[in-house]
Amino acid sequence: MLARIKCNGVFSLGLGVSLIFLLCLSSSPTLLGAEQGTVVVSGGTLIDGNGGSPLQNAVVVIQDGRISQIGQVGEVTIPSGIQVIDATGKTVLPGFVDGHIHYRAWHGELLLANGVTTIVDLGNPDAWMLALIHARERGLIRTPRIVASGARFGAPLSIRREKLFRYVATHKPHFLFVDVEEVKRHIREKKKKGLSVIKVDETWRKEDLQQIIEAAHAEGMAVVGHATDPRDAANAGQDCLMHLYSILVGTITDPAKLEALYRREVDDIYSLMDPAAFPDLIQLLVSKNVALNLQPSSHFLVEGEEAYAQEDARLFQLPGLQYIPLVARVNVVRNHGKLQLMSDSENASYRNHYQRFVREFDEAGGTLILGTDTVAFSLPGVGALRDLMALHDMGVDAMTLIQAATRNPARLYHLEDVGTVEQGKWGDLQIINGNPLQNLADLKKIETVMIGGEIIDTGFHAGYNNRFQRPYPEDIGPGLPPILRAIGPKSAVQGSSDLELTVTGARYDDYTNVLFGGVRLATETIDSGTLKAVVPAWLLQQTGTFPVSLADPRLLGAESAYYGFVVDFE
Repeated sequence: MLARIKCNGVFSLGLGVSLIFLLCLSSSPTLLGAEQGTVVVSGGTLIDGNGGSPLQNAVVVIQDGRISQIGQVGEVTIPSGIQVIDATGKTVLPGFVDGHIHYRAWHGELLLANGVTTIVDLGNPDAWMLALIHARERGLIRTPRIVASGARFGAPLSIRREKLFRYVATHKPHFLFVDVEEVKRHIREKKKKGLSVIKVDETWRKEDLQQIIEAAHAEGMAVVGHATDPRDAANAGQDCLMHLYSILVGTITDPAKLEALYRREVDDIYSLMDPAAFPDLIQLLVSKNVALNLQPSSHFLVEGEEAYAQEDARLFQLPGLQYIPLVARVNVVRNHGKLQLMSDSENASYRNHYQRFVREFDEAGGTLILGTDTVAFSLPGVGALRDLMALHDMGVDAMTLIQAATRNPARLYHLEDVGTVEQGKWGDLQIINGNPLQNLADLKKIETVMIGGEIIDTGFHAGYNNRFQRPYPEDIGPGLPPILRAIGPKSAVQGSSDLELTVTGARYDDYTNVLFGGVRLATETIDSGTLKAVVPAWLLQQTGTFPVSLADPRLLGAESAYYGFVVDFE
């Protein structure tokens, strides 16, 4: 087989040519959802995703990949000579739909192993996502069904909102920054090519956002994403808000606190929320049918966090998962460390504000969507159950959470063939050895995963097919290695006293330390591009050139760039 040709982490052939070329490479395809004849799942308790009472002793018949009959044992005639899966004593569920993911080439096996049979990617290059969709349809990669937005839309500086409370990049190569009329053209182009979702960031003004949403809805495409003001987004027609930080502006009643948020002067941002403002905003969101997509387990110290860190460490040791990139491993470990060091104030804000808003939103009939936002600092598939468990701890009942992971995201994204177990839909199922309505943690006890009636291999394999590499290197912190560009001063004389050294570059944070001739210096992070360090006098007693470099776990064992500091004679 011809090997991939890469140059500096990017395909050396033109993107379109290289991906089309790779599609033609020979492989041993596993056709997911292809015609499989007839298969029957019999005897289990069926939770179909619609929220009704479970069907005991259920029989699900799947013909040529689609569900043809549903009934009970004794009601449905099972022809002899066909494959029957005995689910007696087990629970049958729809496959999960992860409604918010940022796919990477190594994600597939972990998603399938955790019962995720459909993913909605919300932020990768258009051409790459289309190639993955086509490759999966041809059985060239073993991964869940893929639905995608491609690049997200952000407002150009000329028409951006005046106030934003987060830094939003304006130049990433896989984002589109365009005016409204260009957005409308891109929407039509995306739909024509096979992309079916529109994602927006929080930079749009209400009037421009409304035009974008109207254009997308006219094409039958949902609009999801971030928001600066949730009221603006809801009134403009946005279908789903990603992350609870979208809710902040709508629940801050103190103008001074709101200004502090806009000036990015507050670390514990959820402490600014006023519970008295919750009911009015919740009523608006529910009346406008705006869904919420939350990722509590990757952002807060949830119950079970220590066990989750240990679970991830065990996964990293499995021989079949050694293909997980080192940068992802480091970021996962560091994120666990960050969560476990959260302050008492942040933990209190999570309980008293974040959890309360979610609980009241659910009680008011609001729609929750499973979407793990899986990217470089969390493991795909694994986070789905963790988020559901965290929401369960907030008071959301198990049946509602099963719908949040199945029917709700399918409805949001107009996926008519998945999300519930119904006649005519794809036979995408999970068989669970337990009862998640009695113990939600039983969702982890997956025995069988089916896509289109085919039993999927949910094991981990060292040779997992990663042929479709992402066109850009990893761009999600904190995994990007820091950059050293310059130092100042660049020299001193022998016998100098303690000296303050300034190091400039990029991607600096509290983990980044300065080394002088291999000796770690006391370092202060001024901002993401500036470090201050003190070179003690004893290091300046000898003449010579001493390398100034960086110590940072994101360097993954490699040495950073360095600049030679000269200690001259007196």
